[in-house]
Amino acid sequence: MHSSMQDHGRVYVADCVIDFAEMLVAKGSALASSDTVEAIVVPAGTRILDAGIQTLVVDDATTLTLDLGFTGGTVDHFVDGYDQAAAAAGDYSASDSNAIIAAQFVGATADTIDLLFATLTGTLTVGKVRVWAILADCSYVNKAPGLAVVGS
Repeated sequence: MHSSMQDHGRVYVADCVIDFAEMLVAKGSALASSDTVEAIVVPAGTRILDAGIQTLVVDDATTLTLDLGFTGGTVDHFVDGYDQAAAAAGDYSASDSNAIIAAQFVGATADTIDLLFATLTGTLTVGKVRVWAILADCSYVNKAPGLAVVGS
């Protein structure tokens, strides 16, 4: 192993399952366009390599499109207009190669990747999606033993 590879972070997949029926109960009223879910916490010092959405259970809305990005920033940074209403179980959102390149930054502070209901018509009572992200821990961890004092 190369010496520069020792004691560093790793690349990993973080994910979260979002159940629309559970969201409906938690909200206490109908789900609507512009509802947002904080899906994945991204620690400080982490590079986001890619992120996306996978349909696990189809929904019952007339139309439902989903964006994935940063609330207060670019809300569709990773996914723009994923047609959840037309998706089949097991489908994945398409990756935007420009967003993937632009996504590769290391944040000085923690942030979240957020799922946004970009459009929603009809009543949404069922469905599940999985939000996933490929993350690389780039934080510095000093594991040097320190200096020995001469004569110790």
